[in-house]
Amino acid sequence: MYSADNYVLVCGPSGFSETCKILLAELNYNYKTFLGMPNKYPEVPTNWLGRIHRWNPYIVMWANILFIMLIIWLYSRGEIGLGGRFCVEGFINERNSTSYAYRLVKDPRWSFGSVPPVEGCNADPWIGQLISWILYVPHQLAQWWIMYKAQQEKPKYQEGWRWFNWWMLYVNSFFMVLKLVTNAFTYNAMSSHLPLWFGQGTVFNIMLIVLAMQVPVRGMCCGACSRGCKVGGKQCSKGTYWTEMAFFMRKYHGYYMAFGVTNDWYYHPLEATPGHLTGICNDLLIFWQCICIYTPAHRNKWWCIACEFMVTLHGPLIALGRGGGAGMFGFGFAVVFMCSGQWGLPLNKATRAMLFALFMGLLLGNYGLGWSRKFGNEPVSWADMNEIVRIPSLYYIVMALYIVLYMCLRWIRLIKNKGAQVVLSILGCSIAMSFGFVPFVFIVGTD
Repeated sequence: MYSADNYVLVCGPSGFSETCKILLAELNYNYKTFLGMPNKYPEVPTNWLGRIHRWNPYIVMWANILFIMLIIWLYSRGEIGLGGRFCVEGFINERNSTSYAYRLVKDPRWSFGSVPPVEGCNADPWIGQLISWILYVPHQLAQWWIMYKAQQEKPKYQEGWRWFNWWMLYVNSFFMVLKLVTNAFTYNAMSSHLPLWFGQGTVFNIMLIVLAMQVPVRGMCCGACSRGCKVGGKQCSKGTYWTEMAFFMRKYHGYYMAFGVTNDWYYHPLEATPGHLTGICNDLLIFWQCICIYTPAHRNKWWCIACEFMVTLHGPLIALGRGGGAGMFGFGFAVVFMCSGQWGLPLNKATRAMLFALFMGLLLGNYGLGWSRKFGNEPVSWADMNEIVRIPSLYYIVMALYIVLYMCLRWIRLIKNKGAQVVLSILGCSIAMSFGFVPFVFIVGTD
């Protein structure tokens, strides 16, 4: 009757779960949680890999990321269409519209970037589409469920992994392997169903959420207004609105982050172009963030900056593959990093001055010497330098809309009915996320 096997730890009122864990641990009971995970896990092995992990866990994660990227590169060694086995649509297609380039076509005349094989195109798109959705839906729901159950326990940040970290690792690893295997045989992904604006808006919202929830740390721009701008009314002067919004996002941002990165993982076929590989690397970095929830690794400043900065490489490399616009994306995202990202790092004034000098040198060299090309395959010039403000402007305009919407919906927290509060909060968040999608509907169209 008193065997530890008879006890299963279940969820209860706020703080109940953690208190029970402490009591059962003191009594030396090897209890199990609701998902059946034990309370104690073996220590990291004491072999050379274990010692490296204890010294710096990020080395192990970087090794895994690079290994996965190597597998993807070996699919095709950089040749579009997984080594020419598939006929890929390209940015210019028979519908004469802007769409996601890496989708299968049956007509070899529209094959992009590779020579169609003699026996014809390997195009059986519906199988790849179906497999992508079959993998995506349970992967997404499992992540959300684990996050929800973990959040109910109100855990503190600690070094050791708990059941939710292990289950996030198991779930993500399992579905990632399935994606890697099926991609080699089917190619197609959810981009065959979902429009380009949806894929771009999904990722754009991830970056917007990070920018908004880091305002109390990094400020609005270059460290300014982190705790208010000392102008306007009392709430604006003290920065009450955006501080409240930032803390709300910090508490619940994981649900959208999991949606954004998982959707992006299944949206794209795993091509091995430089643009794709940097995007895949970005996805893997964010997946690691999801795995390491409630551990110090999750909020390590340098790791978080690596997640954010990767888009500064990914954007221009994708543009180069498309034939132009690398300067707009590369320097546009670099401006965001200079105005926001770097201010979350413990850098001294000399280092910030060096970063600014490097940025200005590359900027002047690019537009003065025509290093990159604009759309139309013509070299950029001084007249094109205005393009670098488009992406930062979009960032700050949408973030301003976030703040205005939050100001309008602050009253939701005063509602007594918990169910109504949750429903209205989800509705408000959905409206806020739509701000990140709408610009791309007008930029790339609805195809």
